[in-house]
Amino acid sequence: MMVVEESTKSLFPAHLFLQPGDKPPVVTENLGGMMCEVYRQVGIFAHEAPARQVVDRIAELDLAWVHAMHGGTLTGEALPYYVSALRTQEFGYRGMLLGREVARPATT
Repeated sequence: MMVVEESTKSLFPAHLFLQPGDKPPVVTENLGGMMCEVYRQVGIFAHEAPARQVVDRIAELDLAWVHAMHGGTLTGEALPYYVSALRTQEFGYRGMLLGREVARPATT
């Protein structure tokens, strides 16, 4: 679930647009690649297509702030870095869950 607060042009995106590690209150740097790596390792997104559809809709908004659940607040100027990473990099589930490889069931 995400919330857009229109008077401040702010997005509260749940787990989307996170930045790994300790970050300052406002983040302007491009950590999009690191974000996608965290998503691959943790296994948050089962598939990329639905998330990309949401990202495309978000990119159309005139946002000033993105208040990520994990990490600092992104400025509207930094948001395109993260949108680009989600549009171009793999980040969907690839057999890892919370940093561990998930064993496949034995076939008989």
